[in-house]
Amino acid sequence: MQHGRAADFVSRVFQYGSVKLAFPAWSDFASNFEKEFFLFDEVADAALTLESTAYFQNGRTIDEYIDSFKALWVKADYPDGRHLVLKFRRGMDQKLSKRLGSITTGRPDDSKIEDWLAVARSQDFIMRTEEDFHRRAPPTLPSHSRAAVLVPVPAVAPAPHWQPAAPPAAPARVAAPTHVAHAPKAPTLPPGIPMDVDRFRGRPARDDNCRRCHQPGHFWRDCPQRFDVRHIMPEELDDLILQLLARKDAIPAGPTPASADPILETGEDF
Repeated sequence: MQHGRAADFVSRVFQYGSVKLAFPAWSDFASNFEKEFFLFDEVADAALTLESTAYFQNGRTIDEYIDSFKALWVKADYPDGRHLVLKFRRGMDQKLSKRLGSITTGRPDDSKIEDWLAVARSQDFIMRTEEDFHRRAPPTLPSHSRAAVLVPVPAVAPAPHWQPAAPPAAPARVAAPTHVAHAPKAPTLPPGIPMDVDRFRGRPARDDNCRRCHQPGHFWRDCPQRFDVRHIMPEELDDLILQLLARKDAIPAGPTPASADPILETGEDF
């Protein structure tokens, strides 16, 4: 009690001369002692702590943070609701708070603090497991990122500078040859057997003139002179003969009256 608040309290008591004068009854001593060393009661102290940043996680484990937060919330007699959930999420570390904020499936009710405590423990366990897995995985470095190994090269003494005793003579001029050697001429190959494509290319160009009147601009079937018997084509003549024979075969054979037979001749013609 030689330093600090306790020494100040004792010195003030000694100013009265005796303890009985300073504290006539035990209740007086208890009330003065509480006012000196217990400035706030537990409820007010817990409520003020929750209104500040002293309850933040600040690198502690999630279990330690939940235990301290729950003790403050019970002492302050805080009602279970949305405001308490916001305080709990506000005090968590930033990484875990972002992970809880990104939950869409299985998100607890914003007014149920116990559900948020359970989800916080679960997400913290998953996050630490992922970090441990990535920490143990061997790092994979690309081939181009590896530092090149420098091979020491032994120092070589510089070669002595050579100086000629006399200036070098100018090179002698060589006359250009008067004739140029030509490459031997390749022998001519004999003509080979012509291919089908050669025969096709060797044919004369097709005549596009009309075969009936020998005039360009149309074919013989569309010739203006196709109705002139003097310009009848052999193909058309063959068709007419075949049609005539077919018509003759279609006429039934029977007796022809003598008056109707143009070939029948009288006896006077003999």
